[in-house]
Amino acid sequence: MVDVRPFRGWRYRPSAVDDLSLVVSPPYDVVRVDQRGLLYQRSPYNVIRLEFGLSYPDDSPEDNVYTRAAHLLHQWRVQGVLGEEVSPAFYVLEEVFPYKGHRLTRRGLLGAVRLEPYERKVVFPHEHTSPGPKADRLRLLEATRASFSPILGLHRPHQGLRALLEKITAGPPQVQTRGWDNITYRLWIVTEGEVQQAIRSALAQEPVYLADGHHRYETALAYEAQRQQAGFSHPDDAFHFVPMCLVGMDDPGLVVEAFHRLVEPLPSALRQALLSRQEALFASSEETLPLTRQGAEGALEALARGKGTLACADRETGQLRLLRLRSGRLDIHAPHPSLWECASWVLHKALLEPVLGTHLKDGEGTITFVHGLEEVFQRLERGVASLAYLLPPVRWDVFRAVVEAGLRLPPKSTYFYPKLPAGLVIYSVEGRLPAL
Repeated sequence: MVDVRPFRGWRYRPSAVDDLSLVVSPPYDVVRVDQRGLLYQRSPYNVIRLEFGLSYPDDSPEDNVYTRAAHLLHQWRVQGVLGEEVSPAFYVLEEVFPYKGHRLTRRGLLGAVRLEPYERKVVFPHEHTSPGPKADRLRLLEATRASFSPILGLHRPHQGLRALLEKITAGPPQVQTRGWDNITYRLWIVTEGEVQQAIRSALAQEPVYLADGHHRYETALAYEAQRQQAGFSHPDDAFHFVPMCLVGMDDPGLVVEAFHRLVEPLPSALRQALLSRQEALFASSEETLPLTRQGAEGALEALARGKGTLACADRETGQLRLLRLRSGRLDIHAPHPSLWECASWVLHKALLEPVLGTHLKDGEGTITFVHGLEEVFQRLERGVASLAYLLPPVRWDVFRAVVEAGLRLPPKSTYFYPKLPAGLVIYSVEGRLPAL
């Protein structure tokens, strides 16, 4: 199934950067505007300048965010800020992070995974993508010929691989640093041939489930097609692969949360149509929860216990209620029965799409997707949103059943926490990987 290879990653050299915490960053898609400026200030070598650089009013085809990233990358290589691994390596990454009063550890294997079209059923997506982010990432990849943040992929539980990674991580890491959100990163560099072969063998019969990075994966497919059309076709060319951190579905540090849906203030007739359909299709809890973050946390805890399908916070009425889909009221076909257990699919198909339209994109039109409850309530308080639909996370059995059926969930149905860092290991799409 999956072909995963070691590769010669580019990393910050200790002689040039003695504190990695100053140069790593979140991936581009979760960096806030204010956060990007702060990352710029942290270091002239912060990877945000490559991953998600600033644009300026006088940008031109010759001087823009993409050309500047390519120039900086070349400059940092020449100056010795970045150095290439001497030998091809797998990288074992541990992320230690606080979560709901506990300290969790997520362990993954970072390698180069061969690109496969989805129809081959080797790599399974679970969300649809948008053209805008893919066009942006493709221009960056064309200019720099490098990937600065890995994709997060999941594999089925594998006791042999888990034991192997535990053995590797029993020793001290070669790299350790701290990132944002109080996350500690530990990196082990695996260059021993026998260990590399054992890793490859353990994953050889496994499919991969994309968790985070669908846009980057599909961008890599597009770039691969470009290179092939230009006459490059050696099977070991690096552009046939994408950097991916593979985590077992049974990893105790694997956390998946939900994106909540915020609806901007609507014309009264449209708002009434939405709420009338909601009342017809969903039974509302008799108890009204306080419209506060504490009340929302209580609602999510109740949803986790199966007390409802989702929750609705209404700024105009000041009410927060649990909603449960009424059986037999929704006359639509589900391509797979597990979709009825996915709150984002139920919400979109039952309510949002019939009333607001099928082209619901984050930040475009009436819907915004938000992960954190703090931002949910900030937007409600400012009046930027009038309704918030709070969703529980997708269960693992539902996730796997839907993905293996070849189906996709609505956009932003999952939020895997924490996000993998950019800049810890950089992958070049130039050259060839070792033939194994």
